[in-house]
Amino acid sequence: MKLKPFIKDRLYFIFYTVLLVSLLIIAYALAVLEAGNHISISNIIYLIILAFFMMLIFLAADYIRQYRFLNQLARMKQEPGLSFEYVDAFRDPLTNEQKLWMELIQQMNKVTI
Repeated sequence: MKLKPFIKDRLYFIFYTVLLVSLLIIAYALAVLEAGNHISISNIIYLIILAFFMMLIFLAADYIRQYRFLNQLARMKQEPGLSFEYVDAFRDPLTNEQKLWMELIQQMNKVTI
């Protein structure tokens, strides 16, 4: 699996993270202004960098976790003599979505036999 389609699949998570960080910055700014203090731009920048770094760590871990399974699926797709027998040799699914797909393929295999 290439990184670009992976990121495209995770756009909702990225959007959610940006929205959440924006709301936290607004809440911080309002709390500081209400207390009568000035807003520290360095604190806001630190919050943005920290949130961005944590989001990157999560996305990298998720990519690494699913990389083998999705690469195996892509290799199977390119196999000229693709048959349901490849499903038995397939790596164990890691997520519920992967598990459901594997169960569906196995069920289709039983129907065709």
